Amino acid sequence: MLGDFVENVRNRYGAEMSESIKIHTKLVPDLQMLKSCDGSYIEEIIDRSLQRLKIDQLHLVQFFWWDLSIGSPIETMMSLKRLQEKGKICHLGVTNWDAAQIAPFVEAGMDIVSAQVQYSLLDHRPKASLVAWCQKHDAKLLCYGTLAGGFLGESWVGVKNPGFDFENRSLVKYRLIIDEFGGWDLFQTLLETLKDCSEKHGVSVSGVATRYVLEQPQVGAVIVGSRNADRLRSTLSVFQFELDADDHSAITAILREGKGPSG
Repeated sequence: MLGDFVENVRNRYGAEMSESIKIHTKLVPDLQMLKSCDGSYIEEIIDRSLQRLKIDQLHLVQFFWWDLSIGSPIETMMSLKRLQEKGKICHLGVTNWDAAQIAPFVEAGMDIVSAQVQYSLLDHRPKASLVAWCQKHDAKLLCYGTLAGGFLGESWVGVKNPGFDFENRSLVKYRLIIDEFGGWDLFQTLLETLKDCSEKHGVSVSGVATRYVLEQPQVGAVIVGSRNADRLRSTLSVFQFELDADDHSAITAILREGKGPSG
């Protein structure tokens, strides 16, 4: 689907416009493949991705390995580096690892430009060690969970505790994050504070939550899901304002009461 989109833009508006589209991919070998995947297997996956996306070079390949004690994860990522040298990959990143897991790959010679991790007003775990590591190695954080599956939005302001009866597993996951953060009451206090900030700046609550993460050190981007294009204007509003000292002070006062998640 993305490949068709890129090709359509290329045909209608030219190569320069289509090349401005950057697609971030992941390479995550299945758990049962960790002992057997080799360089040829990896290259087949990369070639398949290039073919599907209808481009000559992957912009970013984010690597993950389910269990670093199984197989040869460093040698496997070295295969990606060799494909990078061939010109099939532009940048290499990782996902869902902390500094301790990323370090051996950098020591082995990989140039890691990004780490995709969960980071939000409810989850500050990257601050423990990953932010400092990224500063030292000139890497950026690509942050998911920034809106906690939609919990950090207007529709949840003033809502009573719904328990855990949700339509999908994603909402259950973020509901658990709320509990680790400090519980539903503290979460509602945070939402009220975000609402005050949103009204002051004329943006949405989700816009404030997104802007907060964008303003954190080493954050290169946030990953925001949307069900339809109607949300685009609200999403782009994050580039039209900045949180001021009073906003940060009010938000920080609530965050200091939070307990976690830890780790």
